[in-house]
Amino acid sequence: MNEEFLVKLCKDIQIGWNAQEYLTLARQSRIAKATQVLQKAHVEGVGQHDMKVDCYAFHSWGQKLGYKCWGDAEFLREYKRDNPSVAVKHDRRKNKIGYGD
Repeated sequence: MNEEFLVKLCKDIQIGWNAQEYLTLARQSRIAKATQVLQKAHVEGVGQHDMKVDCYAFHSWGQKLGYKCWGDAEFLREYKRDNPSVAVKHDRRKNKIGYGD
């Protein structure tokens, strides 16, 4: 976390405004880093993750707009565009035949 973020967070916690939003952004950043580290195995019939969203953000938007917003393709596209840290990056795996790497 950068120093500017920590200063804003400390001021916000002292005042009591928007602390949850700052903490959500920090958690979302950690989620994005952890997701990039994990390797996803292919499972037949199961799609790939496009996004990993913090639970506070999920419920906050669900309460504001209704939880059906998470099923709306346009909302998801705009949410991913406006919050690039939620995007999951996929590494293409090579097909392996036989033994060895």
